Amino acid sequence: MTRFSLRRFSRRLSTSLTFIVLFPIVSAVVGEFFIELGKEFGWYDKPSQRLEGVLTTLSALVTQSSFLVIAALLTGLTIGLWLDVALRKREAKSLLINAPSNELALKAEPGRLDNIIEGLESVEDITRIFRALAKDTNQMATIMMRSQRRILSTHDYKKRRKHATALSLKLNEFSEKIATYAPQISDATKRIHLNYLAVIEKAPVTDMSDLNSLFELAEMLKNNIASSNGTVLAMDETRNSIHAINGITRELNVSAQLISATVDALQAEVKAYTAVCDSLYSVATTRAETISTAFSNPLECPSSPT
Repeated sequence: MTRFSLRRFSRRLSTSLTFIVLFPIVSAVVGEFFIELGKEFGWYDKPSQRLEGVLTTLSALVTQSSFLVIAALLTGLTIGLWLDVALRKREAKSLLINAPSNELALKAEPGRLDNIIEGLESVEDITRIFRALAKDTNQMATIMMRSQRRILSTHDYKKRRKHATALSLKLNEFSEKIATYAPQISDATKRIHLNYLAVIEKAPVTDMSDLNSLFELAEMLKNNIASSNGTVLAMDETRNSIHAINGITRELNVSAQLISATVDALQAEVKAYTAVCDSLYSVATTRAETISTAFSNPLECPSSPT
């Protein structure tokens, strides 16, 4: 025997009531259409107005404000009940599928593929940040050149100060924007160190393919070091260019100080990233060379984690 459910009963009752209320409204609209159509085709030349009278009465009923309010309430109640059922089913399914797996994933140790993929993603994040930083810096350099030309092209000191104030606002926005990159670089650096160190030290190297992969990883780290050193030099140039605006106005002096402090913080994070890449490169090359020597000596076994 099916168990009585108040929720199911309420849903069916509201659906039935909504249908009963909405049906006259639809019928009235359709009826009015056919009445007007009949008049157009002359169906009422010899009037027999029973049907028209009934539909007119019905139309008057359903157009009353109280009737429309009740219909709207019942419609909203029905939609709400069915939506509640759909959301409850979806939520229950989501909890059933995702909750246990999420809990286990938080407790489980990452595997080699996890370390490799997360390490690559971290390097991609760093690369994306460096590209964005370079783009923002180039745009800011262009804005500074244009603003300086505007300042020097006019002999009206008030206009010069106006241009300087506009440049100061843009420099402050630039400083605020690039300041967001420092914590992102710090986070990506930590992930790179954690994941790549696990790959370098724990990944088994049993053949030349594995050894070549280790050498490729070392080469990638070497390229990352060169890239980060280039970023540090570019930030040095940015700091030097900012010195040109010192002494023009009070606002530009403040902007110069803000950018200098921001660039210092960014450089510190980039240098920390460089140090991590350098350390990982050293570990990777040392292990790769040790295994390469072992491969060249048949009496020695390839180095692999135990």
